[in-house]
Amino acid sequence: MKKLFLYILLCVLCCLTSCSEEELNGNGILALSVKMGASVPSTTRTLPTLDELNNVVKLRNSDSKLIREYEGISTVPSSLELVTGMYKISGSAGIKVDAAYDAPYYSGSMDFEIKRNQTTPITLPLYVQNTVVTTAYTEVAAAKFKSSKVTVSMSRG
Repeated sequence: MKKLFLYILLCVLCCLTSCSEEELNGNGILALSVKMGASVPSTTRTLPTLDELNNVVKLRNSDSKLIREYEGISTVPSSLELVTGMYKISGSAGIKVDAAYDAPYYSGSMDFEIKRNQTTPITLPLYVQNTVVTTAYTEVAAAKFKSSKVTVSMSRG
């Protein structure tokens, strides 16, 4: 009985002192920034900046499991310690609509690898994904009409 107890105690001690996956693989640092890939040109109105839009940044591991989610660019840390391995980062900003006058929708994603004891710098660019509609009138047309109404439609509805 004493030998069985000692054997069980030895097994428990071995389990408690064994290496975790983090200790075997090691950790690395993700140095992250998010930026607008290209701005939408505008001559007659001011469009919202990336910081002014509702935005979300998601970090997933190689199994597509959500590791971190940040709402708002200001909440995204500039560096983050992660276990070594492959990851995917994705982000979006704005409301997803096909077309709008003053509501651009941005998104982007990229895969990257965290290596042991290394800093991996990643800049996630968010590109315009919808059509930003602009109507422009020549000076002649603007002078002829006191008011106007423009209807924009898409073949997708």
